[in-house]
Order: sequence, then structure tokens, then C-alpha cells
Amino acid sequence: MGILAASGRVSLTKDLKWKSPSGYDTMEIKIIKDRANELEIEIIGEDSTILNPIKEKLLEREKVVYAEYSIEHPILSNPKLYIKTKDARPKDELKAVLKELQKEFKSFRQQVEKL
Repeated sequence: MGILAASGRVSLTKDLKWKSPSGYDTMEIKIIKDRANELEIEIIGEDSTILNPIKEKLLEREKVVYAEYSIEHPILSNPKLYIKTKDARPKDELKAVLKELQKEFKSFRQQVEKL
């Protein structure tokens, strides 16, 4: 899972890879729509499980007007995430959310390791 990166750095790059600097798996993403206030991406080879916490965090953000994910067929298609913002770039909002989730998952993992 790419968001479990130990460092605070997350990047969506031109080569459509989600980079995880700490050695965790990476996720391949395909950018479907990239506009000033809209972003739609397809997450290759994943199911919708990872998108629910991302969507929930996006909806907590003041500049995110709309965030939703969809999957046309649970076996035959990849999930898509759509973000619409006001006065912010959707990529920036997504990156901020991913950093928040990294911290939360890291903290959770540390608590589990103490068990």
C-alpha cells in the first residue's frame, strides 16, 4: 500500500507512478482528467478499498467541493477517483490528504507493533 510510506513525501509524477520513498509498494495511476479545479485518476490493479479513506479525508478539506470514487465492475475494471476543488489544485489537495493518511497509518502501525 503506497500510503504507508515512512517519510512525509508523496508525489504524483508525470510518469504516472505514485512514488513511495520508503520501499513500500507503488501504485500505478492513469490521469484521465487534469484541469485547474478537476482531477480524475484511475488506479491500476487496485480495488476500491484504498479509495474510501482518501475520499473521506478529501471531503473534510475546505477547498474540496466534491470527491468520489467509482468502479464499473469489481473484477474487470480499475477504480477511479474524481476530485473537484474551489480555489485550489486538486493534485495539491490529494497530496495533502495522502500525507495525512501516511501519518495516521504510521501511527497505527507503531501501535500494532507494540502489541
